[in-house]
Formats: sequence, C-alpha cells, structure tokens
Amino acid sequence: MVGFFFMPIYSKVLGPESFGQVALLLSLVSAALTLDFGTTTIIGRDAADSEVSQRKGYEQYLSAILLLIIFYSCTYVIYFPLSFVYGWGDFDELTMLSTLLLILSLLIQNVSVSYLNGLKEFKVSGGLLFFSVVLRGVVTLVAIKYISNDIFVFILSQTIVSIVFAMIFVFLPTYLKVGPISSLDIKKIFFGVLPLVKKGFPLLLFGFSAALVMQLDKIVLSKFEGASFLAAYYLAFTFSTTPILAIAGPIKQYYQPFIVSNITKNDANYRKYSLLFCLTIYIMVVLPVLFVYPFLENVLSLWLGRNPLLPDVLTFSKVLLPAFVIGALSYIPSVLMTVAEDYKFQAKFSVISSLLFAISVFFMGVTGYSTYIAWVFCVYYSLVIVLCGIRCLYLSKVQFCIKDILKYIIPAFVPAVVVYWCGVIISHYLFF
Repeated sequence: MVGFFFMPIYSKVLGPESFGQVALLLSLVSAALTLDFGTTTIIGRDAADSEVSQRKGYEQYLSAILLLIIFYSCTYVIYFPLSFVYGWGDFDELTMLSTLLLILSLLIQNVSVSYLNGLKEFKVSGGLLFFSVVLRGVVTLVAIKYISNDIFVFILSQTIVSIVFAMIFVFLPTYLKVGPISSLDIKKIFFGVLPLVKKGFPLLLFGFSAALVMQLDKIVLSKFEGASFLAAYYLAFTFSTTPILAIAGPIKQYYQPFIVSNITKNDANYRKYSLLFCLTIYIMVVLPVLFVYPFLENVLSLWLGRNPLLPDVLTFSKVLLPAFVIGALSYIPSVLMTVAEDYKFQAKFSVISSLLFAISVFFMGVTGYSTYIAWVFCVYYSLVIVLCGIRCLYLSKVQFCIKDILKYIIPAFVPAVVVYWCGVIISHYLFF
C-alpha cells in the first residue's frame, strides 16, 4: 500500500527513463522474493501447528533464514564472474550487490512475518512491517531528492533500511515467546537446512512459477519496448495489484493459520474460517473494485497528478485491475490446497500453467502485441480458480470447504451487480 503512494512520486523525481530501469530492478527483486524454497509457507504453517513446540519452530525459522542466505549467496558467487564477461546490463557491480542484500533482507522479513503470524502475533508483525515499509519509502524519497536521483542511491537507501528491520525481526521472537537465543541448539539450526530443502523443493517450483507470472511481463517489456512504456506499465501494475497485495494478501495471512490450527485439532470450525476467508475477500476486495471501476480514470488522475504517462497507465489498468481481483479470488483454492499440504500438485500445476503464461507473454512481446499482455493475467487467474477449485473437491481435508463456498457463488452476483451500478450512477453525477 505504501508503494501505491510513493511510486508516482518516484516516477516524477527520477524521470521516465530512470524510473523504467528502477522498475526493472524492483521486478527482479520481487521475482527473487518468490523463490524462497517455500519457507514462508512452511514456517508459517508449522508455527501455527499446535504439535510443534515454540523452541523447535524458532530453530526451524532460523534454519530457513540460513537456507536463503546460502542459496542467494551461492547464486551471486556463480553469477559474479560471469558479469565480467556478459556485464550487468545497465547496472554496475555495486548496484547489483546492493540489490542482493535488499533481496536477502526482504526475504528475512517475509519469513519473519509468516512465522509471527503463525504464532498469532498479528499486531506485532503487521505494525513492524508497516513501519519498515513506510520508513523505506520515506528514506528512499529523501535520498533521491536531496542526495542524487540515480539508481544506485535508490537501491542503497532501500537496502540499508531493510537490513535494519531484518535484524529486528530475527531477534524479536526471543523477546516475545521463545526465550534467550543463547540457549538454542546451533547444530539443529544447521542440520535443519536440508529437511527444509527437501520439503520446500516442490514449493520452489511453485515460487519459480509465481516469479514467471508476476515479473516476466516487465522483463519482456524491457527487451521489446522502451523505458517509458515499461514505466507506464509498471505504474499500472502497481496500482492494479494494490487490492491483492495490500488487502487480499494480509487477509490470506490472517485466516490461513486459523484454518490450519483447527484442522490439526480436528475442530470443525475450520469450515467456518474458510467461509469467512472467502467472504472477507469478497467484501474487502471484489465489491470496492466494482464500485471504483466506473470512475477509474478520475482515480488515476488523482493518484498520478499531471503525469504524461496517464493515458497509457489507464489503458493497462482497465485490464489489469479486474485481472488481479480474479487473482485475489484465486487465493481461496490456493490456501485450501496449502492447508491440505497438496504441494506436489501445486508445484506441477504452477509449472505447467506458468510456462504457458510465459510462452504467451513472450509471443506477444516478439510479435509487437505488448499491449495485450495484460489480458493474459485474466485468463491465467481464471484457470487457477477453476482447476484448483476442482482439485480441492478431491482433497478429503478441504473438500467440504470448497463445497460450502460453491453454495454462495450465485447469490454473490446480486450485491456485485448492485455495487457496480451504484458506482456507475455516482460517477455520472460527480464527474460528468
């Protein structure tokens, strides 16, 4: 949500060309954040499991952090010599090193938030995460405005703030529930890495698929279109993903531990929580977007101000915004499959569907139909809902949840239609 407010300002301070390059770097960072060996999912789920002790959960959490540091450090060490042959593109070595540190610190924060949410420390994790994102945004803005408006200063300022908060997140659980860090078994932390690799490898494939879906479009546009085109698309992407990232994501993180906890206790309330999860996404994401959509151009004008990129941003947003609302709804079957620990199917499905997505996006970029890339998201998320929903019907742990949800699909259309036409009527009287 904070990025929603800062991105238009960054685009004005940096200019379309530099902002286009920053957009590419931030896309690479976002892609890397999905390649976490499934640690965010595993750590959060196990922390919510009543059969896992808090001490064991914290040691597993530290093993996950160690795994991520080893994985990305090795990736950098392998690629660093190649950079002298192939170069870093438009970026120098210091910028890429800062980007690596930014990736690691953000990964640690993500795993930490998942771990704390598993312990039901929602206020602590949410408050600290919000403060870290706000401070990162403010410090970055001050740096590019008063020090230097170049790419290195942008990334470095993001990295410094992220590292500070990553360290706070790591030590925070010892003050909440776990106890002194000196009493931990260091051997268990090191030897806990390999089991996480084995358990998380299918989810690594899932993360790779997510990276393809969420970031490949920007990489393709950077190759086949200009920086200004990419800048407009990135702004539209930032605006359109706000409902799924700022609202649907936290809703998912809130309800998933409750569903897991009730299933492990054989408590029938897990069906109630799955319905509440679905209803909350419907009320907090679907209905507000339907209301706002008729006056989308006015909202974007208010958001961007006098920005020459506004017409292109509007064109992309008209398609991307509904696409990511469908994406928010796709969280429902995805969460249920995670609860049922159906990781293998998730991995296989995500790899196949994301490869088809990647082929479609690359084809449109090569053939000059880049403006239609946004439509691929609509098709992709629709397929996720249908096929993963069907899969849930065959999973004994969650089949009743999906059946409960299906009962309310047709009645849900009535308030949706009413809200949309209320938006149409209000937009007509306010803006025309």
